[in-house]
Amino acid sequence: MQAAYKMKEASTKAPKLEVRRGDASRRAAARRQNMARGLLALTMLALVCAVIYSHVQLTELTGEIQDARAELTAANSWNSYWSNTLDSKTNLRTVEEAATTRLGMIKADPSQITYIKLDETSTVDRPASGLQKLAGMLHAGALSLVGSLDP
Repeated sequence: MQAAYKMKEASTKAPKLEVRRGDASRRAAARRQNMARGLLALTMLALVCAVIYSHVQLTELTGEIQDARAELTAANSWNSYWSNTLDSKTNLRTVEEAATTRLGMIKADPSQITYIKLDETSTVDRPASGLQKLAGMLHAGALSLVGSLDP
């Protein structure tokens, strides 16, 4: 019985097959896996550096934009100041006041204006002043009085 028992036992057990890799192939697979992890880590580090660099550039450009806006505001303020100063200096009332007080000028009298017409016959028209008009009226009155007194 013992022999038959052993035979049954031997027939029910499946043979164990085991495939073993050599140490060299295991080390090569481990090296490939470590290189892949290293490349992944380097790629992630490069992406993080790129993101940080873009944020640094963004911060610098934002600062430059703020500086430029401040300069623009200051320039607009100076422009307003100088425009108002120019307007006040060239105001007609201010110019007239400076002409009369500092330069001693007076407004022109219509009798001081002479018109010259240059046509076929050149003539000079000079409007009569108030004094000349008065003298002309007195002269005409005197002539009419003399003419009425003559018999």
